[in-house]
Amino acid sequence: MAQPEQRVEVQFPDLTWEFSNPFLVSPMKVRMPADWLAELQAHIDAECNSPARMDGSRFLAGRIRRGEQLGATASLPVKFKALFCRLGQHYVQQLAIANRVDVNPGLNVTFGESWIVKSLSGDYNPSHNHTGELSGIVYTKVPPQVADPANMDGKLQFLFGQMKVEDMDFLGARKVIPVVGDTYIFPAWLTHIVYPFEGEGERISYSFNLLVHNIQAKSE
Repeated sequence: MAQPEQRVEVQFPDLTWEFSNPFLVSPMKVRMPADWLAELQAHIDAECNSPARMDGSRFLAGRIRRGEQLGATASLPVKFKALFCRLGQHYVQQLAIANRVDVNPGLNVTFGESWIVKSLSGDYNPSHNHTGELSGIVYTKVPPQVADPANMDGKLQFLFGQMKVEDMDFLGARKVIPVVGDTYIFPAWLTHIVYPFEGEGERISYSFNLLVHNIQAKSE
């Protein structure tokens, strides 16, 4: 017969503690200035209304049945490509600092490809990731039901880990509420999903991939 466990009173000592080199995967959010946003919105409107617009659906993961997915790399003004590359460079450097990893301060980021996604009711993106090293998205049009934080309609969600508190896996899904002008930069391998929405309106975003060069810190 098992003996009952004996209770022992322990005086917990005073300890000094810290998290040791935490793992951090976090998208960076940036507000695009109003004048830049207006220019990008005008560019996207022109692309969406152009008779020569390029259908990009065969290259992309989105299940966009009522809206459109357009290839948009060549027509994007150079100033936006430069901005996105600079944001990517800043993101890599700051993410490395947060993770206590040394990277080459002279690393270079170049523009890959980009596309416009115009989603209507019922359109969605299944879980997927991207090519290259970094990816980004800018929201340029958001209907009211998608902007509502009380539901998941039209929301972007990043997926990393299982979010099983009982196993101390505190990672998992992170919801993004689309706001016009919000720009996100994140690792291209980070899986994400975009949920469908119902009702009137268009959800329009500009997405892009970035390439990172010479990231490794140089040895002394």
